[in-house]
Amino acid sequence: MTERTGLGPLELAILRSVSATAGTSGTRARTTTVLEYLDEVERIGPAYGQTVLQDLGSWWRVHLRLFELEGNWGDVAGGAMADARYTEVGLSHLGELALSSEDGRVGPVPIGLVDGSLYRGGQQPPLDAARALGAVSKLLEDDTLLDGDLQRLIGLPSLPTGGRVRGDIEGLYAGRLARLLQSCRITREQLQGRQTLVITTTPLGVATDQITRSLWDSARVGQEAAPVHYLPDQVPPRTTDAAALPPDVVDVR
Repeated sequence: MTERTGLGPLELAILRSVSATAGTSGTRARTTTVLEYLDEVERIGPAYGQTVLQDLGSWWRVHLRLFELEGNWGDVAGGAMADARYTEVGLSHLGELALSSEDGRVGPVPIGLVDGSLYRGGQQPPLDAARALGAVSKLLEDDTLLDGDLQRLIGLPSLPTGGRVRGDIEGLYAGRLARLLQSCRITREQLQGRQTLVITTTPLGVATDQITRSLWDSARVGQEAAPVHYLPDQVPPRTTDAAALPPDVVDVR
């Protein structure tokens, strides 16, 4: 990871490829054109590049989106991306800023600090952008701040999907390996005369359709936990037969 943006070589290679093919922010190129350039110049295969483009251009993956995506790039429900022939991509203003920072035309931009690495399977959770920048400013003014002071300035990890994070936050900010738990935010509401549990935020990297399917499967077998299915061909066909549900479960959506 670079000291100027916190981005890795893969992210920077894709930023350069989008810049070379689409130009400055506000303009876009065919995704196939970007991926061909990435393959020929940066020697990074299209299968890897398209996934990173989705990660760094989707609101449900990162706080600071480096790309502007046009077309079907999937969704928070877990929908699949369209073929690269049918989508376009361009630099966002932040993407252009990141390249300017790496080239030394502007100062460091803590993109990696804010977005973390959890979205790509790493161990660093994302932070609230405003609070993280405030903490950096305080450190520049006073480098004797204690870990507890930094924790109060930064607050809890902040997921783009709004889900809750709890666990050894103190250990995390002290630089130790810490176990964290992501969870949904669930509220009880009255809807059409029924008590309803409403999920408004979700863990990072968990498709909302996966949550719905898990709840549906659990409801069908009563209180017994349903098996978790990891591969598409292992997912049982979904049924909408109300008779398959316990009397107190009407629907799961």
